Amino acid sequence: MAARELRHVTRETREVLDRYLRAAMAAEDALDLCLDEDGPEGAQAAAVCRDVAALATTTARLMARGSPHLTGVAAACADACWVANDALSRIDAEELDWYDEVFGRCAHACETLAGQGPARVDTSGDVPDEAPPWSGAGG
Repeated sequence: MAARELRHVTRETREVLDRYLRAAMAAEDALDLCLDEDGPEGAQAAAVCRDVAALATTTARLMARGSPHLTGVAAACADACWVANDALSRIDAEELDWYDEVFGRCAHACETLAGQGPARVDTSGDVPDEAPPWSGAGG
C-alpha cells in the first residue's frame, strides 16, 4: 500500500490499525509457544493463532482502504481473537497474559467495526504496560 493512499487515515484510525498489526505480530510469535506444547491443545492453539495473524492483517488492510467488506472480516477476526485467547489459556506458559490483552483489544476493536462499520474505537490505554515478549526488553 502506497504512503499516499494513507493520507486520509486519521490518527485514531492509525492507532486502531496498529492494534490489528500488534495482534498479527503477537499471533505469529505465539506460534512458538503453541508448537512447544505437546498434545492437541498446542496444535489447536497454533491453528487459531495463524487465523488471527491472517485476519488481523486483512482487517487492517481493508480498514485502511475503506473496503465495504470490512465488517464481515472484522467479525471473523474478533471471533478468532476470542478463540485464540481460549486456546492459549490451555497452554502453560508465563507470557500468556500479554497475548490475552493484545488479542482482547483487537477483538474489541473488531467487534466495534463489525457492529457499526468504520467506527470510532476507544484507543485509550491501548499499549500494554509491558514490552511484548519478542522485544527482548522485558516487562
